[in-house]
Amino acid sequence: MEQKFDLRSKLIDGLLASGVLVLLSVLVILLVNPILVIFDRPGMLVYTVVLVAITAICLERSMSNRDPEMTRAWWGILGGVGAWVVIKFSDWLGSQAIINETGIINLLLVVLIASVLWRKVNFVGLHYFIVVIFMGWISHIALASIMFLSSYIPQFQNVLIGTGILFAAIMAASVVYIVVRSQTRMDRLNAALVIWFSAMIMIYVFRGGLM
Repeated sequence: MEQKFDLRSKLIDGLLASGVLVLLSVLVILLVNPILVIFDRPGMLVYTVVLVAITAICLERSMSNRDPEMTRAWWGILGGVGAWVVIKFSDWLGSQAIINETGIINLLLVVLIASVLWRKVNFVGLHYFIVVIFMGWISHIALASIMFLSSYIPQFQNVLIGTGILFAAIMAASVVYIVVRSQTRMDRLNAALVIWFSAMIMIYVFRGGLM
């Protein structure tokens, strides 16, 4: 019975969870083009505001003591994905504000606030929320910088491709870890988060970028 539950947890909490996160992230971002075509920038603004509201709900639920730890972690991850997508959309609406000087200053300010909250507020959901935002934000800056440099220095194109291959290996190792080595549901959720992140990096590198 325990082995059956363990296998079910590996499939649902690990492999299926990572697939759901990737599909959800891709779907939310792919909706941008139809919205822009039909409603133009006002529609995009409304869509972003809706995502802000959903993110706020997820963040609130991630800090609810009524839910078990696993559920709060999931709310934190979903809220973090939503928050990063909102930041990404604001980047588009504001003409690439993330990777300029203002964007870097904003990142440093958010890092400062997040570091204080991390130490003072002991909510697992909030921790996942913060981690997901920074995973998206920092990786976007790094990958966008490599792509920019590759347009002037051809050798950086190899760095970009190498990054995609590296994260493909990390994703494969995470899948193996879930199946062979993971012990708890939280272990599998952490590995699922790594798979999601690796998949998004690979999409950015090999398909033109969603991060």
